[in-house]
Amino acid sequence: NALEDLLADGNNPSLIDPVAEAMALALTSRVLPTSYYTGLEGREYFDTVVLEGGDIADNAKARRSNLAQQLLHQQMVDSQYESSQQETK
Repeated sequence: NALEDLLADGNNPSLIDPVAEAMALALTSRVLPTSYYTGLEGREYFDTVVLEGGDIADNAKARRSNLAQQLLHQQMVDSQYESSQQETK
């Protein structure tokens, strides 16, 4: 079978996806320092960050922004749902 012969040949350049080849090359290149590839002794990192001075106060501006983003998202989803319902009628 010609298709089986084509697929069996691992050196066939038409089987190599150029984008995947570029990604593999980027991932295997030595762009990152060699220490990035080595593991930590003991295989575990214990975080020792401590918040001194008590609790973190709530950020009212961030909460308001988050609620506004949530409202805009819900309005967008609702409008998409309504338009899809009109198209099906």
